[in-house]
Amino acid sequence: MVRFRQDLRLRFYFPEVEQSDKCDHKIYVRSKYQPSPGYFELKDVIDSFEQRVLIERNLIHARHTPSTNLTAIQSQILNHLQSQSSIDIIILMCNKNLGPAAM
Repeated sequence: MVRFRQDLRLRFYFPEVEQSDKCDHKIYVRSKYQPSPGYFELKDVIDSFEQRVLIERNLIHARHTPSTNLTAIQSQILNHLQSQSSIDIIILMCNKNLGPAAM
């Protein structure tokens, strides 16, 4: 959100400057100029937008359940094996989306 805040303030302070698509991105250096926070209205709008984005992001993360390629029975078996204290089994997630592996 830091970059968004800076870009919005720059566009607010320099509205007449058009964004050019003709710049050479190989030699482009991003400006380190930090405009002052400026008008309270702009600061309030940015702050409320940032709060709403963070709330929505947290809601999306809260609703997301990790996906797995296991059936319900396979998941139950793995949970049962993990709960057995007499057996030393480690359940790991494999790379390349192959699912869990038991060691």
